[in-house]
Amino acid sequence: MRAMAKSDLLRVQDVRDAYRLIGESRDLGSDPALWHRRMLEGLCRLIGAPVAAGGEGRWIRPHRAVEAISAFEAGLDSRGRELYMAYMRDLGPGGDPIFRALQHVPGRLVTRTRRQLVSDAAWYRSVAWNEYRRPIDFDDQLTSVYQTSDDGAISVISVARAHGEREFSPREQRLLSFFHGELGMLIGRSLVSATEPRQDKLSPRLRQTLACLLEGDSEKQVALSPWPEPGHDTSVRDRSLSPFWGPEPRPAHGPCHQASRPKGMERASRPTIGSRQGLEAQDIHGGLPPCSLKCADAA
Repeated sequence: MRAMAKSDLLRVQDVRDAYRLIGESRDLGSDPALWHRRMLEGLCRLIGAPVAAGGEGRWIRPHRAVEAISAFEAGLDSRGRELYMAYMRDLGPGGDPIFRALQHVPGRLVTRTRRQLVSDAAWYRSVAWNEYRRPIDFDDQLTSVYQTSDDGAISVISVARAHGEREFSPREQRLLSFFHGELGMLIGRSLVSATEPRQDKLSPRLRQTLACLLEGDSEKQVALSPWPEPGHDTSVRDRSLSPFWGPEPRPAHGPCHQASRPKGMERASRPTIGSRQGLEAQDIHGGLPPCSLKCADAA
């Protein structure tokens, strides 16, 4: 194993930029499609790659093959998007030698280059390369898998470069690993996960209960709130679940509105949902969350 060079270490600016992108993703955290696309677009600039792809799935390693649940990309043209959709539909990560190799690599967070997982001989004769990468001239790939829950839910991020471009460096590999580790801890919390049950699958009563709780009501207040008669419009999207579907004007009516509460049952102040909570870019010496990674600036 070669000694780590100073050029392999993360820079202070790398860490700042990573946290800034995490903050921008959190701003869109109520919609998995929106925050994934923003995150992937930012990663192309952060890592220095023309293309990024990723999504969520379930993967009980090493016993089961990966199951993709959502897939997003940034940087592909129309031909590239067609091939990416065909790849997900016809081959999928389960048929990709990169993911077959990752299946046997332990760890909650695993970030590897293609050459660390698959030999050139195996890669250049694979279907994944010949039918889906070669036609759009993409070759070198850096892939990261983060396990977001104990039941096998995962987040996957890949960045790629064109055939003939320089390979991903150890510093870029460390940067993606650091970024994914910090981002992954927020999935299912301030970043809504595609693996979570969707709110529109709940009954109207449960959706309105959730809406009241999200607005800051106590369980007692929710229980005492009047509810619409059966047959009345109880659509949550029309009134209060903006943290899940995006900001919309809130009408001055509905079972959770202050005017309909029993006397003396004023609403508690509404909590801030999806705030950045300190992930804004800031002086690295003035309060970024501590990390165990060494930075070149401090070496």
